[in-house]
Amino acid sequence: NWAVNIIMDKPATKSSLTDYLDNKNNVAFYNVDRSSYAGHNKRFVFEDTMNLERMVNIRDNFFDALESNIYDFVIINSPDGVTPVYNLGLSKYIPVIFYTHSENFIFLEHGANKVFSETCINYMQNLLRLPSLTIGTQTETNVKEIKNNFGLKSLSLPMRVPELSLLEEKKTEKSGILFTGRWEPRKNPQAFCDAIIELGLPAKVLTNAKGKEKFEKYFKDAGHTDYDIRASIIGKEKIEFIQSAKLAYHPAKLESFGFSAFESLHCC
Repeated sequence: NWAVNIIMDKPATKSSLTDYLDNKNNVAFYNVDRSSYAGHNKRFVFEDTMNLERMVNIRDNFFDALESNIYDFVIINSPDGVTPVYNLGLSKYIPVIFYTHSENFIFLEHGANKVFSETCINYMQNLLRLPSLTIGTQTETNVKEIKNNFGLKSLSLPMRVPELSLLEEKKTEKSGILFTGRWEPRKNPQAFCDAIIELGLPAKVLTNAKGKEKFEKYFKDAGHTDYDIRASIIGKEKIEFIQSAKLAYHPAKLESFGFSAFESLHCC
């Protein structure tokens, strides 16, 4: 029954999740999109490093929130949010938690995610060493890895099972091969797509909006048309979609928590 304020860098894409949260009386969004570098001259490339636009918008939206709210604690779940929030000095008065499951912070023996530049990875890892900043992560395994790799203590804040109804067995007609997860190297989506295309099988993909575009392009470029791709669905629609698959193929190279692996296990 606590009040929750969600500070974002831009307005959320409308989805079943935003509809659900909008109907909660104790949830409020601060998400005005003030600053955009869409027309930048490309002299600097921001895609593989810390996003200045995101930092500025988080800072400004957080200032708006502070004008009318006093918080018991703050949880930051994006590296881009640490600088604009932590640097306000709030950790002197209330707990400020940086909550992460990124392999760039945790599984160093596997090497850092090459999506980011070297300077960005160094910046992110230095965030863990900030004084008075509590590190929160999803599992005890992650806690041990942070201890081993950085010599630092962290706090395990387990996330709830995303859809509890997945634990209830339902007998439904099943067809298609399921992939759950974003389009990113560690999820290895190309391996899934290549197998589907080679064998001519029907694909079912559960991903986000950007992933939907990439899966669709990959299949279309290969001339494969037998697929059903859903983006950012929750609740009954998500459960029924997962449980309608006949088989799940989860070729991820690395999982730091594994919601997508968990969901894959419940397709059949």
